[in-house]
Amino acid sequence: MAQVSMTVKKDGRTILTASALANTALTPTSIEDVDEDVKNELKAGSIDIDILGKIQLKGRSSNMSTVVNALDAKTDRYNYDSVKGQADKANGAMNVTMFYNGTSVTRGWLNFAVDSKEMRNWGYNYNPSTQQWEEYSEIKTKYELTSAINFADGSSYFVEKYFTEDAFKSLVDQFNKLYDEVED
Repeated sequence: MAQVSMTVKKDGRTILTASALANTALTPTSIEDVDEDVKNELKAGSIDIDILGKIQLKGRSSNMSTVVNALDAKTDRYNYDSVKGQADKANGAMNVTMFYNGTSVTRGWLNFAVDSKEMRNWGYNYNPSTQQWEEYSEIKTKYELTSAINFADGSSYFVEKYFTEDAFKSLVDQFNKLYDEVED
């Protein structure tokens, strides 16, 4: 079993707490020992995070190896079903719940989802019949695995797009101020 915990405080005020627990049959002696063998031996695990006493995340996994291997899997990024299968496999082995202000009322869930973006591919192909290099250009949709936040009201957002500096400016400013004070 491996466990890690941390607390960040400033002037007696807790800014961030995090703890993680992983049940594994192997005991690595250093981070370099965490290789494919260790990843495949990860069993149940949990993580608890508290940010400024405002947002709490509680994550549980019955089989962390399934989650890790699904996230590491090589998939065809131009095939939606392939990336969606990767997300579904990871989501099936974990549950991350979000709470506000230390209550036990579930406000949302985090999971993996599929995002897409248009990619322009271009280059040159040699045409043997004309003995010329011909330029080509094509637009393809590339799919990416990303994290999503799903609220109890049914709304859902990609974490990267929801938690922007502009949307949470006061929280970002508060965190940066505290970080600068801790750094000094």
